[in-house]
Amino acid sequence: MLQLKLIGILVLLCGLCSQAAISETSVADKSCDESCSFVLLSEADGKFHFSNRQRAEQRFTPYSTFKVVNTLIALEEGLITGPSHTLKLNQNRYPVEKWWPQSWYQTPLSIREAFHASALPLYRQLALDVGKDSMSARLQGLHYGNGDISSGLDSFWLNGSLQISAVEQLCFLRRLARHELPLKDETFTIFNRVMEVDLEKESKSFANAIRTFGPDVKLFAKTGGGPIRKGRYIGWYVGYLQSAKSNYYFALNMEANSFKALQGARKTMLISQLRGIGLL
Repeated sequence: MLQLKLIGILVLLCGLCSQAAISETSVADKSCDESCSFVLLSEADGKFHFSNRQRAEQRFTPYSTFKVVNTLIALEEGLITGPSHTLKLNQNRYPVEKWWPQSWYQTPLSIREAFHASALPLYRQLALDVGKDSMSARLQGLHYGNGDISSGLDSFWLNGSLQISAVEQLCFLRRLARHELPLKDETFTIFNRVMEVDLEKESKSFANAIRTFGPDVKLFAKTGGGPIRKGRYIGWYVGYLQSAKSNYYFALNMEANSFKALQGARKTMLISQLRGIGLL
């Protein structure tokens, strides 16, 4: 019964052609325990692979994975014109805090740099520039999580009112990659250049693992993370792999007792899960 319910939810969210397309699921590597969830969809065969399916359907705060949507909306609103469009921090709005990396505020950043550096104050500023009415309407149109921005226009994705599950993250990314979101063609084109990960800047072991998918592989991904309660943190890694063979959409979230414990662990866990499925 639970599996049939899950299949119905996935058909609804992902718009797959038939129940048969997702009738086969498998559990990925066991290193993902009860405080972790992982889901992957292979476009080529329509199969979902899960670690902790029940948790994968549970909604959590998205933290910086929301930068995907924030960037898309800013592009649609004309606040960003290209991947090299620069953002400069208004320190009257957001005075510098001690824990911020200097890269967030010392010099203007391109939107691509801000995206991959997870420049929080720049994106909080961007959300304010979008405005409450436009942000709410765009989120409802994109069907992103619960679409709730009530906890504050520049903070609703930071352990606030906006909540989304790993399954919803994956299905949103699938619609993004397939250009099925209600966005302009130009927005998709520009955003691809913003989101694509430069594998040359990743660790050698991570980059080599991703390149197993082929010399033409491209990775589009975003990290996210922060506190969810005292002494407990959540970390996200969501995205998709694009290769000649197939697209592979994935969403991972995991918890730890400190943010530091999550930073490198998210990508390590992704590789572990890909190996568990047999893709590496």
